[in-house]
Amino acid sequence: LVLNKNGKWGAMDNNKKIIVEFQYDGLTPFFSGVAGVRNGNKWGIINNKGNQITDFVYDGIYCVDGETISVLKDGKYGV
Repeated sequence: LVLNKNGKWGAMDNNKKIIVEFQYDGLTPFFSGVAGVRNGNKWGIINNKGNQITDFVYDGIYCVDGETISVLKDGKYGV
């Protein structure tokens, strides 16, 4: 469950245990165990345990087909 608390985004599991602290400016739903998170105006990727997988270097993160994530950086898309 992706939730907003006091203007910051985080996530809980089905047992309502916090798995991602409420510290992000944006948080996408989880796709295949990962989600996009935004700090300021840059995006990164975390796993479903809240561990950071990438640095916050992307301009956007999008789910393509429910399993594939596409990233936007400097006007170019990649998967």
